[in-house]
Amino acid sequence: MKQYIVNEDKLISLLEAERKLNNLEACGVDNWDGYEYIFDEEFSDITPWTPESVSRNFKELEKVTK
Repeated sequence: MKQYIVNEDKLISLLEAERKLNNLEACGVDNWDGYEYIFDEEFSDITPWTPESVSRNFKELEKVTK
């Protein structure tokens, strides 16, 4: 599996977004008015992440150092 460099601010942002989404889904957000719009291309970016798009957007870690 490839590894990528992500700066600390981006990592914290990603972790917070994941926690927020998990908490919203655990509280039943999927039945709220407007929830279905997140799956609509007109209102949201629903482009899936692929290995190719990750490679274009993030720098691959070349060597693991401790």
